[in-house]
Amino acid sequence: MPYRLLAASLLAVSACSSDPADYATPTISVSTPSGPVTCQLYRHDMVLWDRALSRPATLSDDEANQVCRTEGYRIRHGAPEVTGSTGEMTVATEEPPL
Repeated sequence: MPYRLLAASLLAVSACSSDPADYATPTISVSTPSGPVTCQLYRHDMVLWDRALSRPATLSDDEANQVCRTEGYRIRHGAPEVTGSTGEMTVATEEPPL
C-alpha cells in the first residue's frame, strides 16, 4: 500500500509542468523612449520568466527584459497604463515596489 501512495504522488508531481512555454500569453508591444519592445509575458502571478523578444538596438538585453518584467508587474497589480504626451504607452524601467 505505501508503494502505491508513493507512485501516485510521483505521478502527480511529474504531471506539473515547469516549462515556461506552457504559461505563455500573447506577445505585447511596450513603447519606450528608445522604441518599441516586444515582450513575451507568462504567468500573471509571477514575472520571473517575462522577457523581451525584440528590442531597439539602443537597449541592452537586460534593459529590454526589465521593461518586460516591469510591464508584467504593472499587469499583475492592475495598475493603469502610463501614457506619454504622444499618447503611446510608456513603461518605467525601474521595478515597482512589491
